[in-house]
Amino acid sequence: MKQNIKALPQLGFGEAVKKNFNSLKDFNGRSRRSELWWNYLLYIIVALVANTILGAFPTAQGIAAVIIQVVILAAVTIRRLHDTGHSGLWVVAAFIIGIVGQIFMQQSGFYEIASSINPNPEKIVEIITQPEMLVIGLLSCIVNITILVFCLIDSKPEANKYGPSPKYVTEENGMEDVMNV
Repeated sequence: MKQNIKALPQLGFGEAVKKNFNSLKDFNGRSRRSELWWNYLLYIIVALVANTILGAFPTAQGIAAVIIQVVILAAVTIRRLHDTGHSGLWVVAAFIIGIVGQIFMQQSGFYEIASSINPNPEKIVEIITQPEMLVIGLLSCIVNITILVFCLIDSKPEANKYGPSPKYVTEENGMEDVMNV
């Protein structure tokens, strides 16, 4: 007997944000692309507002960026990676690399130099071309591009080791699957 598989409609902005905020502590299971990308839009909006408010305080901006990323994006990105069959450890790696990069930038004096009235371009180039910063930047690019590619991939209709598909349902038990999503 052949199963008839059907894709559910994409989530809208409000539905995706509500679903994500109801699952902020849920790092298990799977999330659809529409849920992830609508929440990225929310993150961009909130980050722009926070950066505008905290513009004169680079350390506070960095702390706010980390908090906003963790609250809005961490769980949904991990669930999205699960949906494509990949580990959420990619997000952990990106987070650690980002924190190390922020600490390095803070300790190097980069923020003070870059935000001064007359920034010294030679000093800025000297800081960002240090071997440690180049390695951090390269690792960040590799990990974040990998996460992006994994998040762009469509999920398979069948269940994987992280659970049933949030997008696809079968007609035999479609209503039961829809109720569990």
